[in-house]
Amino acid sequence: MIFISYGKEDRSIAQGIRSILEKEGYSVAMPEEQFLAGASTDETVKASITSSGLVVGLITQANIGSAWVNQELGYAMATGVRTCLILGNGVNAGGLFSGSTNYIKINENNPGDAAISASTAIKSAISNR
Repeated sequence: MIFISYGKEDRSIAQGIRSILEKEGYSVAMPEEQFLAGASTDETVKASITSSGLVVGLITQANIGSAWVNQELGYAMATGVRTCLILGNGVNAGGLFSGSTNYIKINENNPGDAAISASTAIKSAISNR
């Protein structure tokens, strides 16, 4: 399973990435789907991340300071789950989650092209295990 971490501002890009990956047979989870009635959100999301083969962090200027995205990626790295960063315009990889070696730059101003570029990078990260 691939877990996509993103800020609400980048929902359209995240959904585009998901759509492309699912059409190619990948199982994809997104944080808002992990909320179960009566369960701790934090623990539910952590369980989903732990069971993932790859956590994708979609980082743009709009969400670079997102506590949720930082927490989800930090948890993935702390537990040894592989990560891939998708970086939007003006976001530098330097200093961001130094444990993540896979990243790609996208132009989030064109969500369709961004989703295609991101999904290609994700498939590459999966095949380079």
